[in-house]
This record gives sequence, structure tokens and C-alpha cells, in this order.
Amino acid sequence: MAEKDRCWIWGTDAEIESGNGDIITFNSPRAGGKYRVAQSVSSTAVKQLDSAKLTEWLITQRRLGDDAPLITSYTAETLSSIPPLGVLEKRDRVLEFLAGRSSKYGQPIRVAGTVDAELNANLIGLQLAAQCRDSNEARAFLTFLGEEGLIGFDESHTNVRVRFSGWQYVEKRRVQESALEQAFVAMWFHARTEAAFVDGIAPAIRECGYRPLRIDQKEHVNKVDDEIVAEIRRSRFLVADFTSEPEKPRGGVYFEAGFAMGLEKKVIWTCHESSLKFVHFDTRQFNHIVWNEVAELKTKLKNRIGAVLGQGPTPII
Repeated sequence: MAEKDRCWIWGTDAEIESGNGDIITFNSPRAGGKYRVAQSVSSTAVKQLDSAKLTEWLITQRRLGDDAPLITSYTAETLSSIPPLGVLEKRDRVLEFLAGRSSKYGQPIRVAGTVDAELNANLIGLQLAAQCRDSNEARAFLTFLGEEGLIGFDESHTNVRVRFSGWQYVEKRRVQESALEQAFVAMWFHARTEAAFVDGIAPAIRECGYRPLRIDQKEHVNKVDDEIVAEIRRSRFLVADFTSEPEKPRGGVYFEAGFAMGLEKKVIWTCHESSLKFVHFDTRQFNHIVWNEVAELKTKLKNRIGAVLGQGPTPII
């Protein structure tokens, strides 16, 4: 039976399910939903982690298909490699959240006043959107948006509305993002992985409406590192396949995945089952697509792209 208890990350109300082997499962609204903790990890160890970064990581894992991400002793190392959100990105996320809460233009969204289920949900949503540590920080971003004229407050500052200029900003940002049709593929360039790209990764990307790019297939006269950085910037997302020789992880793939994460781009992690044990612990916590056959890789990758990013702008040929 689930019992009312406390979220180990935030200390807020949560439902806890124990007795599932070596795993404790939490359902915490403040942490964005369900997460699991290995019983080898103490509540003290979880509380010592960066709560905002950990919550962001949990949300990302859920978007990638893991409904209840697992916190283990490796999670601290994973979080250390994730860059914090910048102020502008936080502001934009708060505006996106407010737009998402508006079922119609001009609808008021309550952000202050008597605490009830509606206000609590709005405040938690604001905090989750922008990696905020408390509601005061979330309200600060509302003030920033108001100063820029993107949202408006009522006289009591109890409700906010997204203004026309705010909707223009949101729509422009969405169009710019959705217009990116390229998907960068980082992987081991070898005969042993060629079929995985030609018959698995590339067609999965194309059938989802995006254009795959592998840097060794692009003609250029510049330094390859400069080309990689430039093309990742031009891409909507990155597919990082960590299939490798035994005990020889692909360092370039780690660099490219990390750079994409730093740009707030989605990274889809894949790996052949035989290489999974060689994946570095810094990235082991991410929800990898584990595959054996190329057809299996294509199906799983296509499903993941569709779930995380939706259909792209390129017509399917």
C-alpha cells in the first residue's frame, strides 16, 4: 500500500511504495512525478544532491520514456555534467508554461492568494518549468516577464495573463525550433556499425520527418571539430550511439552528446547490448535504447523520436 510521506528530494508530500526488491518508488508532484531510489542510496545522500538539477534530470528521463527514473550512487556524477539553465532559458520556460496553462487567449492564471489545489499546481508548475528552488524564485521570473511586457498582472497581482506580445514571442520561438530539420548522428564510424546507420538510424530519422547528418558524410574543408560544433548547433536533436569495441568507449560521441546537452538540445541515447557494460557511469543513468538487431534499433528509435520530438518538417520520401 502506498502511504503519504515525504519526497526525499524536496521534503514535500509524496506517496512512497516500498517492498519492491531493492527499489523504493516515490510519486512526488514537486519532483514532477514518479522516481525510484535504489535502497543502497540513503535519504541523506539524495538530499545532498542539487534538487533543481535532479528534478530537471528526472523530467528529461520521463520525456525520453522512463516513467520512473532510477536514482543510484552514480546519479551525483551524472548531475555534475549537466550545465545549469541560464536566466533567459528559465524566463522562456516560464512563459511557455503560462502559455500552456491558457486554454484560451487572455485567460487569467492565478499565481498568488489563498493556497488551494489550483494555485499549488500553478506554483509547482512554474518551479518545475524553470528549475526554481522555491516559489519566490518562480515569482521573480514572473516579474521579469511583466517588466518586458510579455505578461500582465491584475491590480491585486493575484492573476497574470499572457499578453499579445508574449504570444508572439512564444509562437516565434516554437516556429524557429520546429523549423530545424537536421538530426546530428554521433557514433563509431566503422564497418561493424555501418548497417546500424544505413538501415536503422538514418531511415528512422527520415521517416520521422528529419534529415540525418553524420559528419564523415559531409564534404568540407574546415577542421572537423569546427564542423561538428557548427552542425550540432544547426540540428534539432542528436542521436548518440555508444556501440564500441570492448573497453574502448567512443570519446567523440561523449563530447558531442555533452555539447548538445549544453545547448539544451534533445539527445537520444542508443547502444548495442554488447557494449552497454562499457558505457561510462556519467551517462549510464540516461534512458538508452538498447538494441541487438538493426530492425529493432530502427523501430525503437522511430518510436522514441515520435514520442519526444513529434513529426519533423521534412516530407517523407
